[in-house]
Amino acid sequence: MAARKPNRVPPHNLDAEESLLGACLISRDGLVRAVDAGVRAERFYKPAHQHIWQAMMVLRDRRDPVDAVTVGDELRRMGLLDQVGGMSGLLELQAATPATSAVGRYARIVADCSTLRDLIVVSGEIAESAFLAPDDVAAALSNARALLARTEASHGTSDLLGYWESMADLDDGSDRDVHQPWVFRGVLRAGQRFGILAPPGVGKSTILTQAAWCANNGVHLLTGRPDATVTRSLVVELEGSRWDVVARARLVKRAVAAVCRVDEASLAAPAFLHRQGGLDLGSSEGLSALRRAVLRSGAQLVCIGPSKYFGSPDPRENADTHAGRIQDAINGLMDETGCAVMIETHSNRSDPLTPAGSERWKNWPDLGWALSLVGDDDRQGDRDATLEMSVIPFRRPRDTSVVTPDMIARNGYRAPLPWVAPDYNVGTGRLYDAYNTVTPQPRF
Repeated sequence: MAARKPNRVPPHNLDAEESLLGACLISRDGLVRAVDAGVRAERFYKPAHQHIWQAMMVLRDRRDPVDAVTVGDELRRMGLLDQVGGMSGLLELQAATPATSAVGRYARIVADCSTLRDLIVVSGEIAESAFLAPDDVAAALSNARALLARTEASHGTSDLLGYWESMADLDDGSDRDVHQPWVFRGVLRAGQRFGILAPPGVGKSTILTQAAWCANNGVHLLTGRPDATVTRSLVVELEGSRWDVVARARLVKRAVAAVCRVDEASLAAPAFLHRQGGLDLGSSEGLSALRRAVLRSGAQLVCIGPSKYFGSPDPRENADTHAGRIQDAINGLMDETGCAVMIETHSNRSDPLTPAGSERWKNWPDLGWALSLVGDDDRQGDRDATLEMSVIPFRRPRDTSVVTPDMIARNGYRAPLPWVAPDYNVGTGRLYDAYNTVTPQPRF
């Protein structure tokens, strides 16, 4: 085995990075091909090159021209122009580019070096774990595989791990459940897409916040019983003010603490990403912000919405095309992280089964509920009123163990959680008083 050399420099190729950036400054087609190849700012080794790529992506997302002049101006606005060598540095990148036709090759070299650097970091973490001589060797091996799998997913290298499993590993002939594990038994499994379609103002955001707090603390979303799988969660708030987000979180936190019969301080809080006014998931910056939040929090359940705040369509695309582009981006994030996603979408007031915007928000989820107000419409804006919503499943999974309630209610039935499904039994699908063993709490 070769001797380890001290003070080694991580793998990189500055010539390839400079040629890639120069080709993108010269040719719009070069930029398109670089983006299609999966180039991201963090793949560049030199910080100045990361800044240049970020400025290019800002211009691209605004549909502005990308060249040395516009990129230089954007970097000046960002206060980073001097750090990249000024305008002369950008012009030198252009002049030194061997060929714009070789963008794909430049991108591959940059990506390969980035992958190797990440492997160095991951292998160091794996080595450190092994040196600690853990008692549970199987868990250490599983963690090592997970770290490698995350690196593989983030770099799109399908052959990095090879086949870990044979058919015998996948199917040992037992009768165990072959489905993904439950997040909330009878409602949502890991890695699934769940859609809630309802009119504005009924409390969809509270349902998602409740789902995140419940999952993070092993409480069932609908019954309020502490019998669910603990699932790390992220709430992405796009509509309300900071005060709205805090007030809603405090409300749900107090309720979950009452269910668990513990102090609020002992609860595990979900992660929060607040972007009032929206998060453009059709842009590289918006999607990167969401991706960073998911990866940093380790979330396996992402509660996000409303979908109308995911960015505006390009003038050249219709609502369906735009929705499809957003859904593809979310699908990619789910494939990378394995997370489940709960999304809220506004429905038309006249038709609870028709989403505002694109019909694709009704066809995309693995399972989904349309909520329709039961009774007097005047209660909708009253946050203290008991609000009953009938549940219409607009997407039904093939999984027969999923149980859909006929109704959910807000602030009713002396239940400890803001939203409940009265008489819901996820074990059998039969109805029963889910709260007959829970001490009633003050209504919210």
